[in-house]
Amino acid sequence: MKKFAFILLTLAAVTVFVLQPYYTPLAASEGTNELSPTTGNVTPKEAHSIVSENAGSGNFVILDVRTPEEFRSGHIKGALNLDFYSKDFRDKLNKLDKKKTYLTHCRSGRRSARTLEIMRELGFKRAYNMLGGIMGWQKEGYPVTGD
Repeated sequence: MKKFAFILLTLAAVTVFVLQPYYTPLAASEGTNELSPTTGNVTPKEAHSIVSENAGSGNFVILDVRTPEEFRSGHIKGALNLDFYSKDFRDKLNKLDKKKTYLTHCRSGRRSARTLEIMRELGFKRAYNMLGGIMGWQKEGYPVTGD
């Protein structure tokens, strides 16, 4: 029984050690101005928390990669629209500040998942893809605006 408990405790410790880099907060590392590299998928609920925690921060961008028409039909307040289908999408994406933290989304999550892959290729260190896109966001009851 003691051997089983030891193995279980060791497995838990290794799991925490391995997964810890993926669950770092959206703040600068202690004692530095550098952000820890983190990219990945988040649920709409997690995205809402990220948006709330970073409201008003100049180092946080909500990146909506839908078409301008889709964007005008309703978007997350404060979002920047960058059309995934535009011919110069990759170039425009590459011009964004790679030191900022980004939350990307589209309608359902496909374009923003691809956007996250491109962002990783381009050297972005802090970027998240909202699973389910704006549809998932709205399904959870979170607000959109048309301004």
